Amino acid sequence: AAFIVKVPTYSSGTAVVVYPGTPITAPAPGQVDMVYVEAQTQVKKGTPLVKLKTEKEESALRQARTEIEAALQSYLFDPADETIRKQLVTAQAASKRAEDEVDQRTIRASGDGTVSDVRVTVGKAVKFGDPIVTIVAPGTLPEVWAFLPGPDRPRFKHGQDLQVELEKFQKIREKAKIYD
Repeated sequence: AAFIVKVPTYSSGTAVVVYPGTPITAPAPGQVDMVYVEAQTQVKKGTPLVKLKTEKEESALRQARTEIEAALQSYLFDPADETIRKQLVTAQAASKRAEDEVDQRTIRASGDGTVSDVRVTVGKAVKFGDPIVTIVAPGTLPEVWAFLPGPDRPRFKHGQDLQVELEKFQKIREKAKIYD
């Protein structure tokens, strides 16, 4: 007599739980001057996240504002002088450009969500494209990236349940679906 019995086998390995999000990167090289958020902060689109040092840009802004003041004083003294009026308009345009340059050094949230990690600190130098923060959209579910032995791969199928046990937690195992 023979019996066919299905004996379950298990694979074990390590896993990482991640929340997929939108990485926010440095738009320009510079040094971090201010960090406005920390992990788990709720943000809306346009919320300031990090400010890069803007010494050169702020100097240009101060100079432009000084030029506006001088041109405005001259204009108030003689509003009929066309040359002074043109100087005032030019100074206002230079001031606007300088304000925009200072504002461009402030990195803002590209959408609503929760800051999942902040990868910079005050004083850290960043290069163009360096990751600054990651923002996770509302309602995003976590993903489990399991690293299991290669020879066990043929046993795994799309949609199959995977049991996940978290170390140092006194709880039953959780189930996750396998996706390629």
